[in-house]
Amino acid sequence: MEPLAKHIVVATDFSACSAYAFDYALAWAEQSHAELDIVHVLPAGIGLDIDAAVATAYYQEQEKEARLRLDQLVAQAKECLPGARAHILRGLPADAVCEFASESHADLLVTGTHGWTGLDRVLMGSVAERIVRQAPSPVLTIRLTESASYHEDHESEAQGSVTQQPSSFIPSHLLVPLDFSDCSLDAMEYAAHVAHCFGASITLLHAVEPLSYGLDFQLTHPIENKQFRQKIESRLSELVHALQRAGLTADSLIATKPALDSILDTVVERAIDVIVMGTHGRRGLSRLVIGSVTESVLRHAPCPVLSVKSPKWRHRPTVSSMTRSEKSS
Repeated sequence: MEPLAKHIVVATDFSACSAYAFDYALAWAEQSHAELDIVHVLPAGIGLDIDAAVATAYYQEQEKEARLRLDQLVAQAKECLPGARAHILRGLPADAVCEFASESHADLLVTGTHGWTGLDRVLMGSVAERIVRQAPSPVLTIRLTESASYHEDHESEAQGSVTQQPSSFIPSHLLVPLDFSDCSLDAMEYAAHVAHCFGASITLLHAVEPLSYGLDFQLTHPIENKQFRQKIESRLSELVHALQRAGLTADSLIATKPALDSILDTVVERAIDVIVMGTHGRRGLSRLVIGSVTESVLRHAPCPVLSVKSPKWRHRPTVSSMTRSEKSS
C-alpha cells in the first residue's frame, strides 16, 4: 500500500503549540516511513536596517539560538528517523514555509496554530491559515488545547531527550464534512488514504443550515422536505458504500445546524481524532467576501484539522473518482 506521505515538512517557532505539532509530525513520519524536514523561519529584517551593527548582532544571536533548538529537535527525531533534517529559512513565515515545501516536493505540511479569534487574529493574523491557503500539499494543523500543560511542563527540560509518542497522535476516527462539491470530495478521497494507512474509521457529515423565516416567523429548514432529505441520504449512502467497498469502516450523519456548530459538536459526540476538510484556497477579495468554513474550524476545533486543497493532492484517485462516476452514470 502506498504510504500516506514520502516527505513531511513540519514548521516550528519553538512555542508549546509547535512542540505539539512536532510530536504529530514525528509520529506520522515514523508510521509512513517518510522523510522529515523541520523548518524555522527568521524574519528578514522587517523594520530594521539589516546592515546596522546592532541589527546584525541581533540576527546572529537569533540564528544561533534557532540552530541550537533545531539541533535538539533533530536529535530527538533521529531516534526513530535517522534521515531527519533541520533548516533555517528567512522571510515571511507562511511564504518561506510554502516555498520550501514546494521546492522540496513535500506531500504533507504540519504546523501548529494558536487558534486566535477576534481582535488578536485581526492584529496578529494567522500564519497557519496563510499556510493552508498557499501550501502545495495537504496541511495538518494542530491547535494546542488540553495538551498545553504537558508541553508547558516540559519547556524547561532539555529537548534532546526522546519523549514517548502517545498512540493518540495516530488517528483512529476521522470526520469528513461534505457539501458534495469537488473540493469536499477530494478531501474525502484523501481521508480514505489516511484511513487506510492508519487503520482509522471515517464519519461523513453533511450539515443542512436553516434558510429563511416563514410568514409565521418560524425558521424553515430544507431537511424537513422529505424529497430533499432522501436525496441527501441517498448521496451519503453511495459514498459510505464506496468507502466500505474499499475496505474501510465508514458511516454518515446529517446535522441540522450551521456547518461550524455541526462539525464541532460531532467532534465531541463521536470522539473524532482528526477533521479532514477541503479548502478552495481562496485569497484576496473572494476570501473576504465568501469566507471559509475551514478557517473557522481551524480556529475552534479541539482536534487537528487536515486541510486538502484543490487542485488535487498528489496521490492517484481512489474513492471519490469512483463515486463521481456513479453520480454521472
